[in-house]
Amino acid sequence: VVAFLPASHVEDGYVRNLDEYIGKTFSFKIIEFNRNKRRGSQIVVSRKELVAVEKAQLKEEFWGSIEEGQVRTGRVKRIVDYGAFIDLGGYEGLLHVSEMDHRRVEHPSNILNEGDELDVFILALDRDRERVSLSRKQLLKSPWEIVLEKYQEGDVIDGTVVRIAPFGAFVEVEPGVDGLVHISHLANHRVEKPEDVVQVGQLVRIKILSIDPGEKRIGLSIKEAEEDLERNELDEYLDNQE
Repeated sequence: VVAFLPASHVEDGYVRNLDEYIGKTFSFKIIEFNRNKRRGSQIVVSRKELVAVEKAQLKEEFWGSIEEGQVRTGRVKRIVDYGAFIDLGGYEGLLHVSEMDHRRVEHPSNILNEGDELDVFILALDRDRERVSLSRKQLLKSPWEIVLEKYQEGDVIDGTVVRIAPFGAFVEVEPGVDGLVHISHLANHRVEKPEDVVQVGQLVRIKILSIDPGEKRIGLSIKEAEEDLERNELDEYLDNQE
């Protein structure tokens, strides 16, 4: 028995491509049944009402169970310039670009793709307007947590110059965390202008002089990193002479 499904009854909204439904199994509601001895029975079915009921049930279950502060698993449904819409199981929430990472994200597509599965933090709920604000950033370690775990004063590491000021240069220690190399620590000679010895984008070796998590400041030195290197090379040379 073959029934007819009008295009307007496939979903509870407009369907652009009906070919996507070919070969799939669904439940239908019979909305018209005409018996005709000459032409046979004519059956017209619909998914529209069933889909609407399912969505209403999902909506009720969703808003009845979701709370701010929860962590849920979702899938990236679509990406826009200002963020990504995440399917939380029949209901979408917005993951704004500012909540994707602790560091600046130029465009959501730089770190997410449609179809990606990820955990998100329920940041805010607007039940009246039925809007869900999400965060990925809340579930990630902050850049400062990473710095405090990885580094300590006296460590010598490599970093990239990200900004130059009249009083020194800022070097990226970890994504989202910059430290200051004061002009007096840029070289083992007097420096008139920081740009005379370093350029933005330059990779430099730096020594961590101080870490202040309270003020979120890191003091760095290129001069002392070079002095340590020279001292180590001298010690190694002297050891080889013995």
